[in-house]
Amino acid sequence: MEIIGQSVDNRNIYGVEIGKGDRVIYLDASMHAAEVASTVFLTMFLNDLVYKYESGDKDIINALNNVKLVLIPSLNPDGYEVYNFGIESIRNKDLWIYQNKDIVNFRTFKYNANGVDLNRNFDWNWDNNPVTTPFTDNYKGTSPFSENESKYIKYVFDKYNIDSMIDVHNYPERWDNNPYKYVFYGDTKTWDIIEDLMVYLKRNDNSLPINHLTSQNDSCVNNYASSVKQIPS
Repeated sequence: MEIIGQSVDNRNIYGVEIGKGDRVIYLDASMHAAEVASTVFLTMFLNDLVYKYESGDKDIINALNNVKLVLIPSLNPDGYEVYNFGIESIRNKDLWIYQNKDIVNFRTFKYNANGVDLNRNFDWNWDNNPVTTPFTDNYKGTSPFSENESKYIKYVFDKYNIDSMIDVHNYPERWDNNPYKYVFYGDTKTWDIIEDLMVYLKRNDNSLPINHLTSQNDSCVNNYASSVKQIPS
């Protein structure tokens, strides 16, 4: 584990590497502030892998001898802290998030401490869907990689020869009425693979609350990964 940098509010962002293989899979969580369960999931996943590896699980040992996992368990630690512990957990009171705390819905907000949707802060199709106001839907910042947090994903993408990536999200309260419990957001290159996966998952029960959507045609991490870095996502 290493500290790969700091968030806007100077919290550590950690990178974790596990496994010995040449094939590299990248995973991250909590890109969106209110989606804190994604960090819990990824941390539990890591804990389970380590426990089974140290307990002699042959399948896990074989997998980690052939695959390397590179993870950022909490990409947006400022958002994670604010969602869980309130706005006073912000250290720098001059940041946009604190100065505008009276107009932010902290139960559902997606952004970092600058009001940027980190999942729109990547260098692909930047001019599509322009948004100019912080803390509004899909506000992508002033330029690609303007935010500390997204720069660290670029750092990891540049450091490793990544074979595939998974950007883990979860539905906070704003999705209370959504009928689906699990949604796959793939890119155009992984559409057929996920379609086959959907068929497999629903093979015994077609009513399972699972859906498959494509990423928007904008500057999200999936599109940057697949179209710029040639990483299936």
